[in-house]
Amino acid sequence: MIRPHRLHHVLALAFAAAVVSACDISGVGDGSKPEKLEIVRNPNTDLIDLGGDVEQYFLCFPEQLQAVVTFSNGGIDSSGLLNQRVLWSTSDPAVVEVSNAAATGGEVVLIPGSEAQAFSPGILVPRGVGTAKITAEFIGLSASYDIEVREVDSVQINKTEVKVAPETGDLLTLTAAIDGYTLDVTQSPLWQFDTDDEDVGDIATIGQSTGVITGVGLGGPLTAKADFPLCREDSKFGDLTATVVVEELTGLQIAREFADAPNDELIVGTTEKLTVTGSFADGTTLDLSGQVRVESSEVEVVAPGTVFPQFLTALEAGTAQLQAIYGGDDENDEEGDTDPPEVRSNTITLNTVDGELQDFDITPLNPTITTLGVQQFVATGTFSVSGETRTQPITRGVVWAESTLDDKATTLVDISNSSLSAGRAVSRSIDAGAFKITASRKLPSDDEEEEDDDNELVRETVLCVVKPNTPGAPCPPPDEDDETAP
Repeated sequence: MIRPHRLHHVLALAFAAAVVSACDISGVGDGSKPEKLEIVRNPNTDLIDLGGDVEQYFLCFPEQLQAVVTFSNGGIDSSGLLNQRVLWSTSDPAVVEVSNAAATGGEVVLIPGSEAQAFSPGILVPRGVGTAKITAEFIGLSASYDIEVREVDSVQINKTEVKVAPETGDLLTLTAAIDGYTLDVTQSPLWQFDTDDEDVGDIATIGQSTGVITGVGLGGPLTAKADFPLCREDSKFGDLTATVVVEELTGLQIAREFADAPNDELIVGTTEKLTVTGSFADGTTLDLSGQVRVESSEVEVVAPGTVFPQFLTALEAGTAQLQAIYGGDDENDEEGDTDPPEVRSNTITLNTVDGELQDFDITPLNPTITTLGVQQFVATGTFSVSGETRTQPITRGVVWAESTLDDKATTLVDISNSSLSAGRAVSRSIDAGAFKITASRKLPSDDEEEEDDDNELVRETVLCVVKPNTPGAPCPPPDEDDETAP
């Protein structure tokens, strides 16, 4: 499973680790003794195992191993503190090193460029392509773990120039290419500005583990970089830097998601997303959706979201004017607080109308994607509005779910119900398979106190996931129980 891994979380002062007696197993309780030791991979890993006889790790990407001890009373200890009590070793330090706590007497692995800071205990530090065996020892118990270290094909940054305004932000991302897969590794490096200037924070900040650039005050250019301490000289990573400038915003524009809706209509009980675009003097633009406030002239008719102001909800029939606003007085009177000059967008009119949902469908039907790929599904409702038929997307207004074709729960494909990504299905494994995707929506009931399953509309499709470069196959696959199937 692909999950973010934050490198700076594994950096620690190993020499400052508390000295803990090997026989002190506090919290285990009642004289229970350790009987089994295992080594497991931390689930919050940057990159995934692409198959093979042993677990795969990658040059430049340190990862956390976890020692797990099972005790005679059946209890299990997998705490981070346990990693500091285990003695870690490697069969081939030229392939991989593993860091220890100083208190164990084992080798600590210093962070490149530092004479004091070390990787946390149990961190794998890849050094070269090859295979090795990791061993952990703890109070007479021993466990081994075979690994293979591989190279990534390339790592690329999404943009080389960033322009933001004060109190706005933009995101730098990284992708790694491995065996035809493109994987998001944005949270793997240490993001920082390439300067020792103490005043850099007066211009912009950068999220050390996120790559988020936030404008503070006017200035620049600054150089933002993704730092991989283990591979600072690795040419395959290319130039993982971006120039950052903070300038005043000169314009603001909003646009409707349903721009082709007749009579500027939005059906009551549904939502719509505004796209908010900021512009600078040189014509450069920045997506500010969700970063600036949105005002409605009639909040009882159309209400912008509290957390995500770009999402509008039609509450009752009527008319409202919408406008996005950047800067201006934020009512913060603390010393040192400054407010950017106010910039207002164009105004749009939204007519909200009552409508009764008659049906809906989902598209696309029976798509095929490659493993680790993404598929966006869309739900489109058919409404009766004043006796006329209207269609409108309701992707955020249905409940999405996924399962295998035999209705067993799966974690191999996830589909989102978040407002930001509703209907977005993501393959989380390199394994192929076929998955049922459902969307459901409750209809109003005549008796609000009594549930009626007949008042729920459910639509289904199939998502097929195949390996890269695999010949096409029918989707959905033929039913194995169907004797008439070819």
